[in-house]
Amino acid sequence: MDIPTTPNNQDLSLSTAIFTSLLCMVFGANAVAIKISLSGLGQFTTAGLRFSMAIVIISLWAKITKRSFDLKKGQIHQLLIISAFFALQMALLYFGLSKTHASRGTLLVNLQPFFVLFLAHFFIPGDRITKRKTLGLFMGFAGMALVFFGKKGVTTDVQTGDFMILIAAFLWACNTVYTKRIIHNFDPFQTVLYSMIFSAPLFFVAGFILDNEMIDHFNAEVLILVFF
Repeated sequence: MDIPTTPNNQDLSLSTAIFTSLLCMVFGANAVAIKISLSGLGQFTTAGLRFSMAIVIISLWAKITKRSFDLKKGQIHQLLIISAFFALQMALLYFGLSKTHASRGTLLVNLQPFFVLFLAHFFIPGDRITKRKTLGLFMGFAGMALVFFGKKGVTTDVQTGDFMILIAAFLWACNTVYTKRIIHNFDPFQTVLYSMIFSAPLFFVAGFILDNEMIDHFNAEVLILVFF
């Protein structure tokens, strides 16, 4: 079977759009789960634990569904690029969430589509800025801007956390665009799995060095939210 050499840029079907919307809702709740789990675990330790659990689950799923784990020589350097982006963006996200509010962090990280819109226009063939895309993004941006007009309770730490998450959103957008360009060479699960395999050990090392406490307390609530 021939492998396509250009990205597939078809519009989302209704079912795919609904599923994508549900994923966005889960991702929004994810920032809250991370923020609460940080009450008992260090930032980087939390990331290491979550991605280690994900590695096991995705590997089992891939094994059960008979997916191939094999990589070709030319794919390795592409995965290293994706993994480096992933590790850095997640490090900034977790560290940023430890300083800012979960609601602000969720809104900021969701600036990623704005960055993707412009990057894709220049780097993904056929993925152009359209009036419909611009209108949708403007509506999302307007709602977020209203939230950030308020300055009450915005400390220097919160501003630092906001900035870290903003950079994480930009790196995520870069990673998204690069992944879109090369995803046709992979089974999609490989890009997720190998990024986590690369990153998880780095997060544990960073946790040992940089976390004030790798584990302060580990109760049922923290465990559930880490698993989430």
